[in-house]
Amino acid sequence: MSDLTTDQRLLKLELIVDGHREDLKELRDSSKMLKNSLEAIEKTLQQIKYLAIGGAIVMVANEVGIIKVIKSFM
Repeated sequence: MSDLTTDQRLLKLELIVDGHREDLKELRDSSKMLKNSLEAIEKTLQQIKYLAIGGAIVMVANEVGIIKVIKSFM
């Protein structure tokens, strides 16, 4: 074994545990930021999806001739 006393070994372990505690806090903070970023990306993707669906509906309506009918009523 090394020449460290029990108190020195205990102090060394406490310092290691404190370092791990700080690392875990940083990881949790990073995780929260990533979660928020992913939620924002998900909202943006939903907006793009609905925009694409709306565009597709307009294109189909135009091909079928519904747009002309709607414009004639306006």
